Amino acid sequence: MSVAAAKLLQNHGGHVLATDFSPKMIEVLSDKISKENLKNIDVKVMDGQALELPNDSFDYLFCIFGVMFFPNPEKGFKVREITKMTPELILLLLAFFFVNRNFTAY
Repeated sequence: MSVAAAKLLQNHGGHVLATDFSPKMIEVLSDKISKENLKNIDVKVMDGQALELPNDSFDYLFCIFGVMFFPNPEKGFKVREITKMTPELILLLLAFFFVNRNFTAY
């Protein structure tokens, strides 16, 4: 998702930050970014339950499969502090992942 977003934004002044808890995932993503020659994307190893980012520093947030794997998914609500998105949209995104987590448990 982050590479697709970077491609979409590359001619419009947009920038993407991709994070993952796994250094190996960041390494794989970094290789893909290099092959695609994308300059508007940064990658960082970071725990989604303890985001080290300034408040209101992002316009949008995308999360694919992340929150549902958190040992403590409630900590995912930190995203409200780092994004400029409305609480309703964030709750909808997180609710989808909580429901999906419960569904996949069966």
